[in-house]
This record gives sequence, structure tokens and C-alpha cells, in this order.
Amino acid sequence: MPALFLPARGCRSESPGTAVGIRGGSARGPFLARDVPVMLRTRPRLREVLVALVLTPLYLLCRGYVFGTRDHAIHLAYIERMVDPGFLAGDPLLEVAAHHPSFFFAALAGLSRLVPLEALYFAGHVLSVFAMILGLRALARRLWDGPAGEWAAAVAVAGAFVHRYVAGSIENLDAMFLPRVASLGPLLWALELGVRGRFGRAFALTGAVFLVHAPTAAHTAFVLWVGCAFGGRANLRHCLLGPVLFLAAASPLLFWMAVHGGPEVPSPAPVEWVQSLKLHHAFHHFAIPWIPAGRAAAAAMAILLGVAVSRWRGAGALLAGFLAGAAGLIVAGGIGNWGFSWPVTIHLHLFEAGRLLDYLAVVALGRWSYSVFHGPWPTKAVGVLILAAYALRIPLHEWVRHRFVPDFYVLAAALAVTLLVRREFPGRRRLAAHRLGGILRREGLRPPPRRQAGGFAAGLGAALVVVSVAAGRMPEWNPTGAGYPGYRMMRWARDHLPAEAVVIVPPYIEGAIPTFRHFARRRVVGSWKDGGEGTFNHAFQLSWEQQVRDISGVGASLRVPDGPVNWADYAAWIRGAVESYHTMPAEHFIAMGRRYGASHVVRQAGALRIGLPVLYEDEEYVLQELPDPGARR
Repeated sequence: MPALFLPARGCRSESPGTAVGIRGGSARGPFLARDVPVMLRTRPRLREVLVALVLTPLYLLCRGYVFGTRDHAIHLAYIERMVDPGFLAGDPLLEVAAHHPSFFFAALAGLSRLVPLEALYFAGHVLSVFAMILGLRALARRLWDGPAGEWAAAVAVAGAFVHRYVAGSIENLDAMFLPRVASLGPLLWALELGVRGRFGRAFALTGAVFLVHAPTAAHTAFVLWVGCAFGGRANLRHCLLGPVLFLAAASPLLFWMAVHGGPEVPSPAPVEWVQSLKLHHAFHHFAIPWIPAGRAAAAAMAILLGVAVSRWRGAGALLAGFLAGAAGLIVAGGIGNWGFSWPVTIHLHLFEAGRLLDYLAVVALGRWSYSVFHGPWPTKAVGVLILAAYALRIPLHEWVRHRFVPDFYVLAAALAVTLLVRREFPGRRRLAAHRLGGILRREGLRPPPRRQAGGFAAGLGAALVVVSVAAGRMPEWNPTGAGYPGYRMMRWARDHLPAEAVVIVPPYIEGAIPTFRHFARRRVVGSWKDGGEGTFNHAFQLSWEQQVRDISGVGASLRVPDGPVNWADYAAWIRGAVESYHTMPAEHFIAMGRRYGASHVVRQAGALRIGLPVLYEDEEYVLQELPDPGARR
């Protein structure tokens, strides 16, 4: 076996399936903690597979599943274009989306010839959830052996059940099948391979995932590299050859990108492109996630990393390396996007590294909870309060007024408490409060056996999930899109409108109406959601902005600030555009039809009535015909 794929130096192992702890400071690899295992198992045990099989449907019940909304507005139409090159010929959005760097859609397009897209997407999402649970449990159990690992795995998976938004305003796991959802499970397995010291395989696996979702795979490769670097000189070979293996595995997509061309955005980025991008993608690239909450979040992150480095040698040091890599990407995204508007940092979606940070932090929370619940009763009370705050998504400071602040500051506070209550962390120094707490030390409990620890942690995790679900909104279930407002109108349009029809739609970013292309199989203009593809195309972005301003009627009255954008401002933009659209008179839509070649217009049923022929009407939407087709281009 090549040396690159062998465990890092200093890691001794025994027969397959045997966990061995490494003690002392003799090991020169990244594993220096007394409770870190080295296992030769290359496949999950049957028990782990069964656990993941049981948890997967429970996860789906807690989090829900949807089809035909949000990013599906572009993805589904793109897949149909790949199946039928003549689908909606001349649609500018689909012409731009054809340069989207991913083999994910090509694979689904091929499979959709055999299986309906609705069934294909649902099956893919179920497999993605299963892979996420399996990978997360494997990562936690690899970091810590015995009862601590069992406990951390149970609580970490329970934490993944809690719905959270992370930096970049993406969910910790979307309730729909997307490239970034399909990639998460394999990337967690790549991190597990890194913990095992198999950095060569980890980088190769990450490069393979690059073919599915390039940004997330690139983030994970960097996180792996930083974790590898934390191992010191013993990992120098892995640090040098790992990126080579990543690039080799990613080479098919890199070659495709070289042939088809990269993002069509000048560098440095034109000011008008940046301002237009804020209009659509402010919540991804230009929001204010940490202002004024930034000081508290940054301080908490420093506490988390400091605790991991100073008190957790080995597993904690490696985990700190991973956390540092993910946090570094977020910082780089803030500097590149806000400070310099670099196209490269925008195209790499560096804020999405917040999702990796979130999963790594929830693993740390699981390990911390093991320490707390095996400590004195006062620390148990602190643990219950912090876990409750985490499950209920309660902010620790009063300035959080939008959903962009990640929850990792909660975990950081939890880890900081550990400094006061645990004796098993290596290190010579003790805080004064800890040295004076003789009573607390005498009350410390011995860790229970593996089975008992796993069972209690599973119960704790179940309580965490129940509290979170009970306190949150009911999960949404819509596996076909049939229950969304406007679905019946779009199905009617699919059966009755001319194939060459072009429909003006409201400037929505949510719901099913932006997915008009898929449900009605007709071209549209005016959708706010379409602006997402302008990230990679300067001309399309400016064209989209002008179209939305014209059709909604807001014109130049909508002003985009030069600096970062607050979530409240962004929401007000969309709300103002929608309200303006539904108050426009018939003459406005006739003029827009002539300008953009549209033949029909969709409006809400309760909006101001306009004097245009009604082709379809229900309690949700009205579909009307625009006159004077000869004037259209």
C-alpha cells in the first residue's frame, strides 16, 4: 500500500476493529490525545448502518421535504434543457445556466429518462440524509473512542436535526435535494478519513465530490489541508501531495470548465455588477451577519478555538485545525466580498463554509455535553440550559435580529464552561475557580459503560430534537410541488398556452411561481429568482436587474447601498417590488409585453383588477393575455 495512504506517523494500530488510545507526547502525528482511537475499519459496522437507517426517516419527519421551489426554479429547467436541447429555446437564463460547473445535473438528466424527476429527487434526498447521518456519527466516533465517542455521536446527530441557518444564509441541510445536499455526507466521510490519518484518500474523495458541488468540495479540501498542517512535520508529505490528489480527482470537471469557459465577469469586478449582485444575492454574499453581533460571535469563535487547542491535545487539536480552516474561509469571504468585491471570493461562495463549521461545532458540542453530564450537578444544570438554548435557537445576545448569525457562538460558550468543570483534559494549568472547587471535584462521576453512555446520549438527543421541533414551525412536506399556490394555474398554462408563449410573472424569490418553466414549460420574464445566475455572468446580471426594475415598476426608486446590506433592507426590496407589481395598471403590462416580447401576465387573484382578457382564474392567481402580438419582438 502506498505510504501516502497509511496512517500518520505515531499512530499505532492493532487488528481490524480494535480501538487503541495513544497516550503521552511521543506521537509525532496529529493524534496526541489519550482518548483518540486509531481504527483500521474501512467500512461502517452493520450497527452504524442500522442506526442511520432508523434515524433517516425520523430526520425527514422532523425537517420535511419540498420539491419545485427555491433553487429548483433554475435546476429543474436546466435538467429539462439537457434532456431536450430544444426546451424553451432562446431563454437567456437557460443559455447562461448551461455553463454551470457541475456534473450533478447531467447525471440527473440521464436518470430522468428512466425515473420521473419527482421520484428521483426524493430518492436522492433520502440517500443524502442517510449519508450525512452515517458520516457525522463516524466523524464523532473517530475523534473520541469509547463512551465519549458514542455520546458525542448521538448528540451531534441530534444537533443536526435542529434547523439552523449558517453564514451565507444557507440551511445546515436544505429540505430539498441540491448539489450541496448530495455532497455533505461524502465530505463528512472525507473529514473522518483525515482524522484516521488517511489524508490521501480524504483529498481524493473531496476531489471526486468536486464533480458534484465544486465550492463545498473546495472548502472541505482547504479545511482538510489546515487540519493536516496542524499535525506538524509528520504530515508534511500529506500537505504537499494531498492537494495534488484533490486536483487529480477533480480534473474531469476542471477540464470541462477550461473547455466551456469560466465565469464571464471582469476582474476587478465592475461596480455596477457588484451593486446589481447585491440586489439579488445580498443574503449570500453581502449581508451583515455579524454587525453588531460580530464582536460577540468573533469572541466566541476565539474561545472555541482556544479551548480546543489548549485543552484538547490530539483530537481537539485536529478538530481545531478543521474549525480554523472553516472559520478562515468565512473571514476570507467577508474580506473579499465586503472589502474588495473580488469575483473569485464571490464565485467560491466562501460563506457557505459556515455549514462545515456548524457540523464540526455540533460534534464539539456532543463531546462537551459528555464532560458536563459526567461532572457535578451544578455543571449538569449549565449543560441543560445551554442545550435547551441550542435546541430552541435562543440567541445569547439581544442584537440578533435576523437569521444570518450562526449558532456556533452557543457552542463556544459551552466549551468555555468546560474550562471550569473538567479534570480529564490534558494540561498543567488550572483556573483558580477550578482549583478552589474541591467539592465539585469530589462530586465528579466516572464515565458509564459504552452501552449506558450511548443509550443516555440517545435519550438526551431525542429530547433535544423534540424540544426543537415543538418550538419551531411544522415541517413542510411537498414532494411534487402540487400543493403550492399557483400550481393549478401553471398546469393549465402547460396544457393550453401556445408553446412559444412568454409569460410575465411577479418578482418572487420563494414559492412555486419562479419554477414556472418546469411546471408550465413556458418561458418567463420578471422572476426575481432568475438573478442567481448573474453571479457568473456580468451581462446577464445587468440585463436581469433592468428587467426586474422595469416589470415590477420600481424603476430607479430602489437604491442599493455601497456597503454591506442588512437583511431587513433586502426583504424590503423584494416586498416593495411585489407590491408595486400588483398595483400596476394594464397599460404598464402592455408596454412591458412589447419591450420584452411577452404574451401573457400572471397576477395574484386579490390584486387590483386590470382590463385584460382573463384566460384562467382561481382563488390564487389570474392568468391574462396581453394584446397587440404584432408589436412584440
